[in-house]
Amino acid sequence: MELNCILMRSKTLNGGRGTKIFPKVANYDRTRADEFVEKVSQLCHVPRGQVLNVLSSVADVLTTEIGNGHTVTIQDLGTFGVSMKGDVLPDDNGVLQLRNARVAGVNFSPARRLKSELSHTKFTLISHNVKEIKQPTDEQLMDAARRATNEHGYIIRQGFAAAADISYSYAGKTLNRLADEGKLEREGVDRYRIK
Repeated sequence: MELNCILMRSKTLNGGRGTKIFPKVANYDRTRADEFVEKVSQLCHVPRGQVLNVLSSVADVLTTEIGNGHTVTIQDLGTFGVSMKGDVLPDDNGVLQLRNARVAGVNFSPARRLKSELSHTKFTLISHNVKEIKQPTDEQLMDAARRATNEHGYIIRQGFAAAADISYSYAGKTLNRLADEGKLEREGVDRYRIK
């Protein structure tokens, strides 16, 4: 496996007293759902329809399990679990109360085998110029959301991050913000739909 990378400069850190330069994968080619299903079908010698049914069922069961507070470990892939956020405020008696509790995203910890396989990936720096990070506007983010909408009408974080050319973590925060602002609608765990 081999990937091209570039250099990026982050926003100022520590109250504006410095910046950080870091490497970033130059581009992620998006594998469409039908392409992924076809590859699994060929590898396992199983009809595409059966692969699609199994993947759909895995998604349903995974959503239910982590939505009920369980972590789910899939051998050779990793462990999934839900994360949350909310506002913690004191009431009139000074007792802390949780308000506006909601799902923040899905935590994923890769399996040892997956990390081991990926550890052999080679990176090639294709430019020594440093690219400044520019935060996309909400209009650009909504355009990215439309491009990232899959065949089922959903937006997931990975596809949105690739379409908007932003980090996976920033994509999660942005999707939640856009949903809080009413521009997107939450559809289960870590899935969104344009209103």
